[in-house]
Amino acid sequence: MLDSIVKTNPNKRPKNLAQLVNEKRVNFSVFDFKNRSGAEHYQLSLLNCWLLLLVQTLTLALFVTELTTWMLALIALSLLWQVARISAAKHQASRLVRGQGRQGKIQATPRLIVALFALTGAGIIILNGQSLGLLSSMVHLICFAYAIKAFEIRKRADFFQLILIGLFLHACALIFTQNIWFAALVVMLVTLNFALLYRVFASAIGIPIAYRETGKLLLLSIPLAVALFVFFPRLSPFWQVPLANTAKTGLGSDVRPGDIAKLALSDELAFRVQFEGAIPAKTQMYWRAMTMPFYNGQRWSRSQNNKPPLYLASEPEYQISSDDRRAYTYQVMAEQSNQHWLFALDTALAPGNDARQLNDFSLINNQPLTKTKSYQVTSFPNAIREPEMSEAFQRFYKRIPDDANPQLQALGRELAAQYQNPQALINHVLAQFREQAYFYTLSPPLLSNNSLDQFYFDTRSGFCEHYASSFAFLMRSAGIPARLVTGYLGGERNEQGNYYAIYQYDAHAWTEVWLEGRGWVAVDPTSAVSPDRVSDNMADALREQRINLAGAFSWQAFSSAAWLANIRMQIEAIDYQWNRLVLSYSVDKQSRFLRELLGSGSFWKSTAIVMSVFLLMFLLLWLRGIYQQPSVKLPRWQRQFNKLLVKLAEQGVERAPHQVPNSLVPLIAAHHNEASILFAKLCKLHDLLSYQTLSHNEFKTQEKLFIRTCRECNKKLG
Repeated sequence: MLDSIVKTNPNKRPKNLAQLVNEKRVNFSVFDFKNRSGAEHYQLSLLNCWLLLLVQTLTLALFVTELTTWMLALIALSLLWQVARISAAKHQASRLVRGQGRQGKIQATPRLIVALFALTGAGIIILNGQSLGLLSSMVHLICFAYAIKAFEIRKRADFFQLILIGLFLHACALIFTQNIWFAALVVMLVTLNFALLYRVFASAIGIPIAYRETGKLLLLSIPLAVALFVFFPRLSPFWQVPLANTAKTGLGSDVRPGDIAKLALSDELAFRVQFEGAIPAKTQMYWRAMTMPFYNGQRWSRSQNNKPPLYLASEPEYQISSDDRRAYTYQVMAEQSNQHWLFALDTALAPGNDARQLNDFSLINNQPLTKTKSYQVTSFPNAIREPEMSEAFQRFYKRIPDDANPQLQALGRELAAQYQNPQALINHVLAQFREQAYFYTLSPPLLSNNSLDQFYFDTRSGFCEHYASSFAFLMRSAGIPARLVTGYLGGERNEQGNYYAIYQYDAHAWTEVWLEGRGWVAVDPTSAVSPDRVSDNMADALREQRINLAGAFSWQAFSSAAWLANIRMQIEAIDYQWNRLVLSYSVDKQSRFLRELLGSGSFWKSTAIVMSVFLLMFLLLWLRGIYQQPSVKLPRWQRQFNKLLVKLAEQGVERAPHQVPNSLVPLIAAHHNEASILFAKLCKLHDLLSYQTLSHNEFKTQEKLFIRTCRECNKKLG
């Protein structure tokens, strides 16, 4: 049986639901899915099958970046199988006898084919389960079940299950991406799902009407959704969503020469910052992520043997001078990176909110950043960090491999003998970088074995990590405690959103040296080689280098146009407000907002507001159902006939409510004989169009004949 439950001529489909209800041709409460043998069966119409396939394809497209290639191929094959089944049913319908009003039957998928699909999908999930992790494996399973469930829609419950799985997948998609544009796409797909359900319950309704009515229902739910979002208590989850084995983005926990240069080719957003009050100069915006104290001759790393040093867990020591308590307060909104690092200016206080500060003044989150995280930070740029250091720690920060970079080691010993003042030694090395032929480039020459000797004495071309690495190694060789620091530098000002956006191409590395009485002091050797790197023009300089590397006719060149940059700024400003007002609306923010708005007893007041909104919506819907009269738009042939009856009434030939149109023929014949013959023909056509079952083509033919005859009769009446 078809999903149509509308008892009406399919060739005279009304324009809206109101007409169907008024004419009592829609029955929403009676579902007859039994055939004569008593077995329950169910089949969608061909049009609804195509709509279901479209909804399935768009829903599964949300997970393209999360599914493995083999699973994507299997899902694509299952969708193509559905296309073949629907096309075969359509071909069968075209061969049916004309005028029977029947459609082709979609053949059930053989159980052997279903079993092959199921076993193949299960095998793919099992083989990739360990690398995918629990969350991704679950998503693979649900997506695959959603794709092949359409093979077995044999009863109404199967169709409902498919709709529910689709809605569940829409919610799952927001686990991985939560920006405003993706959320809008998900809302659109939810609307398509409900519109499909709407059409199945009232298949006489056209597709545009179904979408319009569904959209109205969703719009009516917005006030209640907003009230629940703002006022309903945000409870802790009853279960923990498992983490996905998703690739980490941004800075890594170790650095080799060339790593950050590769990262600088990415224009992916890292985080955004909005200052409250004073704003530092861009040359002072060193957004610290982590320190790297270990060097093995080829790379700097945060830990040794994948075990972080125990001293990091201790409380950091710093001093804030009473004479200079200058501070910057700002809100950071870090994007998903699947890492623990948070970003802040020196010296930052621990922001709380599931974050803590380590001994090296780095900020980390207790859980990986699997979604956008907002936190507020206050930084004291002139604080003295670790004013005192034990001899053991000084030796730790001077440690270098004996066989690594012998030329730099020799130079360090030579400089230590020449300069007794560490600051003078540092200034000398920076002057060497500034005055000699060193070059700053995104495409540095390859180094054998990541040799810092080769870079410092031979190639002399590199990115920030080349200079920071060689400088830190040289300082250690000269007996000065030093460590490498990675993070980001500067940021792009968004005037529309009043914030700074920091991208992956802003990634930077610099050095910290420990000096007696001054603690850890940041030194950026890149600023000596390329002052533009810490100026306002560095983003433009990096963009030009990326364009040169990609080509003049590349997307990078096109996206650098000023008008396109302005559009991008507007879009990003909207997304920033979405993140700030919606995604960052945490339990703490809600509690603080409700206390400020409602004062004491905010819980009961919030409950009262939610209930009031719910009752108000219910009242408005009830009043709308009572006072709003549904408008009925008659078909064209019926409108033409009504106009003709009005003209006859004006000429004195008027039909009483109990009379049929054919009773007017003798009255018309008394004045217009030719018109009466045409009117008699119209009455027969009227009965044919109103009460006879016609094929689509036959109905259109008779409708055209009726309209033409109606016009001829109108002319004869004068």
